[in-house]
Amino acid sequence: MIKGMGENILGFSWTSASYRCKRLMPTLWLCVSAACFADTSDSQGERMMDNQLTNQLNAVRHFEIAAQELSAALLQFGEQAELTVMVHHDATGNTSGLQGEHTTDEALAQLLAGTGLEYHTRGDAIIVRQLVAELTPGPQTTKAPLLKRLGTAIATAIFATSGASAIAVEDATTDSNEAVIEEIVVTATKRKENLQDVPISLTAVIAKTMEQTGIQNIRDIADAVPNLIFPAEFSPAVGNISIRGVANFTGPNNMGWDKEVGVFLDGVYLGQQFVMNADLVDTERVEVIRGPQGTMFGKNTIAGVINIVSKMPGDEFEGSINADVGNFSLFRQQVSLNIPVNDVLAARVSLRNTQRDGYVTNLFNGDDLADIDATGGRLQLYYTPSDRTSVYLAMDSYDTETGLYSVEHQPLAGDPTRPEWGIDNVPFTVSFNHPNIVWQDGFGTSLSIEHDFANGYTLTSITGYRDDTASLSNDVDGRSFNAFQEITRASTQMVSQELRINSPVGESYDFVTGVYYFDQDNLFNRTFFFGDFWLPALEGRQHGGIATDSRSYAAFVHGNFYVNDELTLFGGLRFTDDEKKHLALEILCEPNPWCGVTPPQAAPVDVADSEPSWTAGLRYRFNDDLMTYASIARGFKSGVFNDSTTPVASHAAGTLLADPEFLLSYEIGVKGAWADGRVNINAALFYMDWEDMQFRLWCEDCGTLGRGANILANAGQMTSRGIEIELTARPTNHLTFNLGVGFLDAEYGQLNGVTSSRPVARGGQGIIDGSGNRPAMAPAWTFNASVVHEFPFMGGTWLSRLDYNFMDEFYSPFNGGVESDDGLNPARGLLNARLGFSAADDKWGVFFWGKNLTDKLAWDQKVYYNFVYHDIARHYIEPRTYGATLNYRF
Repeated sequence: MIKGMGENILGFSWTSASYRCKRLMPTLWLCVSAACFADTSDSQGERMMDNQLTNQLNAVRHFEIAAQELSAALLQFGEQAELTVMVHHDATGNTSGLQGEHTTDEALAQLLAGTGLEYHTRGDAIIVRQLVAELTPGPQTTKAPLLKRLGTAIATAIFATSGASAIAVEDATTDSNEAVIEEIVVTATKRKENLQDVPISLTAVIAKTMEQTGIQNIRDIADAVPNLIFPAEFSPAVGNISIRGVANFTGPNNMGWDKEVGVFLDGVYLGQQFVMNADLVDTERVEVIRGPQGTMFGKNTIAGVINIVSKMPGDEFEGSINADVGNFSLFRQQVSLNIPVNDVLAARVSLRNTQRDGYVTNLFNGDDLADIDATGGRLQLYYTPSDRTSVYLAMDSYDTETGLYSVEHQPLAGDPTRPEWGIDNVPFTVSFNHPNIVWQDGFGTSLSIEHDFANGYTLTSITGYRDDTASLSNDVDGRSFNAFQEITRASTQMVSQELRINSPVGESYDFVTGVYYFDQDNLFNRTFFFGDFWLPALEGRQHGGIATDSRSYAAFVHGNFYVNDELTLFGGLRFTDDEKKHLALEILCEPNPWCGVTPPQAAPVDVADSEPSWTAGLRYRFNDDLMTYASIARGFKSGVFNDSTTPVASHAAGTLLADPEFLLSYEIGVKGAWADGRVNINAALFYMDWEDMQFRLWCEDCGTLGRGANILANAGQMTSRGIEIELTARPTNHLTFNLGVGFLDAEYGQLNGVTSSRPVARGGQGIIDGSGNRPAMAPAWTFNASVVHEFPFMGGTWLSRLDYNFMDEFYSPFNGGVESDDGLNPARGLLNARLGFSAADDKWGVFFWGKNLTDKLAWDQKVYYNFVYHDIARHYIEPRTYGATLNYRF
């Protein structure tokens, strides 16, 4: 990237302000076509080190290099060793310094220890660069074109002649004259790898994309990822995520039931579903990994993983202030500050507050619902006591209050409206006579310690703790009469510990192995309020609750074997031992004990499962730009407890437990770059077989007052097959196109005993065989596309971005297994846009944005509501929103 005279000239960035280098600008212009594409991995040049340089490397010298930034330390090293040192742009970070008598070779090795960098020699120069194996594990074959080798030789000769002792070579991918796609490094395999080298169907949404599209949380991410859906629910505390159609519905009350998608923050599992829609504050990227990930991530990942990676504290003082204003009185503020405390300690502080009025009107009292009042923050500390050891401590906290936009009850066709109950067919209107509010708060912390041993092995320890709570006040009857209300509180406390060893890379094999421990205590309390709509004798309230404790132990290993430069075999195994206990709390009624008192009941049995998860596959690299892979993976999710307040009776009836479920996935894929790095195309074809599904069956006569209840059972088998295609194209330096397409063909192969929520007397299907039906939350097509235009304007950069995302029709999770219009959500396409300007130094910017620009009216949840009255309940997507963003960086 051309960064201006004296800072970066035609692909070369200076580590010093040497005037001798500046005088060479005219000469450099002549070799830019070669030097900008210089390949520093010329193995022939490495083998032909001349005797003079060999003697210099073996010579003993006295070094005095203070602890400082690595690039500056390498500059001093070059001066003290009287050598020309060329430094790749990846040579970032700090070094603890060097003092005393050392050979030149020993001194350089000590400076680079633990940095992930290596050095090569060419002619009479030393080239410091990132380990190729770190991004592309296994033996490497250099196939550099003659032009690249010639360019490097010319550049080396020029700078050696100039007398400059240290230079940094800018990677060709950052040259502003070249329309190449930015490389994305991910950690989906517990190593740093180029996304294009990872043999997994994986989408990485980076910070730049999140900023441009206004992504605030995990639910927003789904718009940019094929075959991932995360629809809004009747409550913000419900988190139903579907990847490739693999998902099942359960509410926060069922604390003994885990989800099929795992959400991780900096390596720590987030636990219960009301934490899943995490707020993305100071996030570097979000990795969405499709398919079973039991080997590397383990617990509750048979559908896939959403891996959140935070921005790390750095060694420069900097900060940012962002403010969003918009319709519905939106005001969002975020402040981030990076503070280098000293040479070995840095801190990062981030705070966010969001205020917004609701877009739903409660006709009963005129209040807004779907409003937001949210505050959150993070504190991160990064400590590097030596060049081999790093310690990362992160703490986050949040507190959110939302006017609960649960459902809109609307009369069925042919049924009269009931204005006295507040029933109408007007979207975004409800009539609740009880408060509808959700409160969510929590605290989490994680401690990561990493140590690099002299033999190249790395030991990593990740300790996590979370304490999260979601409370809800819900007008269950959804009417203005005083019939039924509930107040619930779900809380979870968890501790996790992972110890992991990573082997060195660059040999004929490498591996990751470790052990894992997880301890989670869950508590759910519910109070039902019976109003005067019922018989006066029934008016009062009922208390009850459930406690579920989980323990999990696991050991795992995953390795790669490099048969040759092209072929890699990989595989992994994880063995997990899960234990769960269940306790029903005391049930009592007030003011009159008309329902009696039920003492606490412990489940007569525990869940105890010990099962393996594994993966195996191969990767074949045709060349540096084209890779294909094939894999098979098995995932499992442990058994679960039903949401039972009478576990002894439920066990006797066979409805207390559901056994483990299993998923076998077959996947082939290709990842490639074309047009000299201007086009990336990734595609994956998959087939998945989900057996012994822990399915949520509707029992029409169960539950309080016979209003129905959900019963867990291993009720079915499902197959899911399809494809994901993602394309990024950058035809010019100013224009970028992105396209993502997901196709899904999923059906239940076996599903017995499903009951529709609509009674047979009102046209319901009754108990049916759901075999052959389409699963819930499994749209046939998902599609996203964007065009981004960035160009110089008035000394800064003008940005315009247009996004379109489409989701095909799908069935609500409430109606799982039943193909009925009662649960069918329509297909929808949403158009979003962003337009603005940022200053030349990127110190400030102003942007205007809009979401759902066409004001599309659609819903993402629909269910037949059977409770005293009968109607259809819908939850509409957000209407058109728009606003402006101001940001300032310092």
